[in-house]
Amino acid sequence: MPVLKKGSGVEDGLQGMSSILQGALHAEQTNYARDVQERDYQLNVDKFDESTRQFDVSMEESVRQFETNMAWNTEQNSLSRQHQADLQDDAQEQQTFIQDDQQEFATVENKRDRACLLYTSPSPRDRG
Repeated sequence: MPVLKKGSGVEDGLQGMSSILQGALHAEQTNYARDVQERDYQLNVDKFDESTRQFDVSMEESVRQFETNMAWNTEQNSLSRQHQADLQDDAQEQQTFIQDDQQEFATVENKRDRACLLYTSPSPRDRG
């Protein structure tokens, strides 16, 4: 192996090669750091996209559930109003029947009172 002497062109060449290698190493480290950042960024984008998709699905389900509940509540309110109206109609009919029965009873009582006169005078057989 040849002996290197100070100040020779070989030493300068080695220093140049060392600088080139250090520059290449620095470039490789920079590229690696950029690749890691891009990968982390893409992972974060993917996580965000998945979270957004899950939120959208959850929101759609919530809207469907809300609409179903609103329809059910509307139907129940309608049925309740109809039931209340039916109860009021039944109560009115019952009151009318009671009034009719009371009037009929009063009429029958009145007729009976007039039809039941008792003749209390002594008969001709009882006089003699």
